[in-house]
Amino acid sequence: MSDTTDISKIYDALALEDAEQNALPERENQIETKDPLIQLTFTRGGNQLKAQHLYYTDILPEYPKTDIDGFAYVIQRDKLPRFEALQMVSNVQYSTKRHNIREVINTKSLLGDPCAYEHASFSCTGVKLCEYASPHLRKLAYTEATEELWTQIEDLRSNLPWLEYDNFKRSTGDKFHSIRSYFEKCGACGTASIETCKPLFRWINRGPLLQREAVILCTNSVQGQPSMHFYWQVPRDDYDAELLQSLLATYEYSHKQGNGKLEKHDCGVKIHYLLPLDTKRFPYFIYYSKGTYNHPPPPTTRVPFELVNEILEAVRKNPDDTLGQLLTTREIQELCLRHKTDNLHRLSHYKMGQEYAGLLFELERHDRLNLYCTYVTPETIICMTKEQAEVILTLESFEIDMSFKRFLKAETRELVIAIYSPEYDKIFTLCRVITHKETKEEYTQIFSLIDDTIFRLTDKRMKFRPIHGEGLSTIVMDMDSKQYFGFNDFLTSHPDNHNHREVIAKIVVFCRIHFARGVKDLIKKGVTLPGFWDRAMALLDAPTQEAYMEIIQFCMEVESTDVKNWASHKKQEWIRQGLNNACSPIPDLIFRQTRKTTNAVEQSHNKINRRGKQLSLLQGILRGHERDTQDIKEYGHRHSLGLRSRNRASGNQNALQRHLQNAINKKEKYFERLSETENTQTETIEDGDFIQGTSSGTVVNKPKKSKKSSNTTPTPTPTPTPTPQQTSAEERLKELELQNRLLEAEAKHAELLKAKRQREEEEAGLAVRRTRSRK
Repeated sequence: MSDTTDISKIYDALALEDAEQNALPERENQIETKDPLIQLTFTRGGNQLKAQHLYYTDILPEYPKTDIDGFAYVIQRDKLPRFEALQMVSNVQYSTKRHNIREVINTKSLLGDPCAYEHASFSCTGVKLCEYASPHLRKLAYTEATEELWTQIEDLRSNLPWLEYDNFKRSTGDKFHSIRSYFEKCGACGTASIETCKPLFRWINRGPLLQREAVILCTNSVQGQPSMHFYWQVPRDDYDAELLQSLLATYEYSHKQGNGKLEKHDCGVKIHYLLPLDTKRFPYFIYYSKGTYNHPPPPTTRVPFELVNEILEAVRKNPDDTLGQLLTTREIQELCLRHKTDNLHRLSHYKMGQEYAGLLFELERHDRLNLYCTYVTPETIICMTKEQAEVILTLESFEIDMSFKRFLKAETRELVIAIYSPEYDKIFTLCRVITHKETKEEYTQIFSLIDDTIFRLTDKRMKFRPIHGEGLSTIVMDMDSKQYFGFNDFLTSHPDNHNHREVIAKIVVFCRIHFARGVKDLIKKGVTLPGFWDRAMALLDAPTQEAYMEIIQFCMEVESTDVKNWASHKKQEWIRQGLNNACSPIPDLIFRQTRKTTNAVEQSHNKINRRGKQLSLLQGILRGHERDTQDIKEYGHRHSLGLRSRNRASGNQNALQRHLQNAINKKEKYFERLSETENTQTETIEDGDFIQGTSSGTVVNKPKKSKKSSNTTPTPTPTPTPTPQQTSAEERLKELELQNRLLEAEAKHAELLKAKRQREEEEAGLAVRRTRSRK
């Protein structure tokens, strides 16, 4: 039999089998009466491979089908090297272990002709499941990873039992677990850690106008003395102090059931591959699997072998290069351009320029860019994909901020909507608005355009809880009057707001990071009295509106003019409603759960600014498109498959542990520098003066000159500088003066309060007497 005849017979048989499978109903490969099994090998003994189904293909899928009676893929191998065929087998996502070394068996081909195969056998290794895993995952059985299966697993992930839906309590629990874990590892106190170190919760009173503060400290720390032992002040904006106190007092495990154990679940799927040695007569290879998978399919993690081979080839051509040098080689650059998702390298030359005309020209050429820029006019450009719009509709809160640095033209600004997801430990950008104006009317139009764009992409409009009873509960923004009142006009004129009520106070929360920056700027100017930081930050957590106004009144009576102007700004009703829970009409639970910072949107600015600043309009949009596409892909992969980005922690708890470790490292470095400074101050300076402190002042001891240096020319005496004792004394005098001013101001404030109460009592008594006289 000639080679041509063999090949034609094989293709005829495969085409007939393929036609028979295409003629089956929608339930492919599921028939009531099974056909005789197809014999793949004709070896001696009872280990012949037989398959119920034979499927012809060019590429082996990442999740191959299997069958209880055997499923075989016949992959075309014309001009395909052996190592690439083996690489295609290794790219299957299921984890396997090999049972035997590669062997050569002499048997017959699919058509009965003598054929020598390279053969290897494997088995699926199964998975490890937590003892508290869903029963549906334990009883899972399938032969094909279908869309329905992925949807079922996604639903199981989104409906986990014992899941805390309150983000405020969830973050508090994560913080508790991270602190407890560090103490268990004896790492919370750094180099000072000992076996008796335990976390201790305490309340500390700061003063008459200030609320008490919660701290967690080590049992071995001494109050009032700096040490390496653990000390952490609980931010009331981010964590529930009362819940932390109860957790530290009662809880012992990460969850109520105790520590879960990993249980091994074996899988019975057996895998073989048959690789003919004579590729000219038999241009194919066979991938065979038999059994049923009883565990979830693993997520896609293995790199395509084509990409691996190209990287290895680049390394072989540059064997002496370091990693940094290798990344800048021509081979790696060409590889990145070739595999780049959007092929943006094709846009390196723009016939119509890189501003608005160039953007219009590129929108006509590239569909993906056209789907990203959903609203384009010379004044305003909305950049948002359908996936981003769908995410916005599921949110209860997001952050918004304006940036001025990304574009070359000074009048071009970028408004960004972003969120931080504690479940994914990542920041996601959801919308970019490019505009040339910053007025109240422009902000009103921008919010209307965003709503219209979401409706055009999803057939749904944004909903706000004060208007619709569901949807967005809060929006976090800066204390910008144009942005605030522009959003107010949008809400007031909203079609669903039939009574045109002003509901903005029930939605907007102001960023506390911006508030703290303003306080720090005043302190740096030196225009504040001692204790101003504590009084200013106490405004955020004042328990009542009267307590808030009392602190404002105190600052306006005793502080400098700059501080009085600052206090008068924070006294305004719309400002205090967005800063303080007691002054806001937002429900307490919603206000508490909201992240009261715009750190997410500012970090989004930083991420995109690393790709370049002072850019043209077209370049800025292209780089924003690339960044946002990556973000939304990671969001989808994390949501559906549970895949995390490689540079992210494996959860919020691990991220908090990483943050704690960074704080411990900084604390250790601080004490090292402190000890080095103290050692330096007690040593004699070479060829200089030794300054010794005494009770009456300072004594300068001159080192004795040796005989050899008696004839040398004397060096000029340097101008005396203030000693550390003199400097500290001057600072102490200034501090005493400031304290005296503060005491006088507090006494004056107390007298004013006393006079105010007396007037109120007199007015109340007068009212009572008038009522009695009328009766």
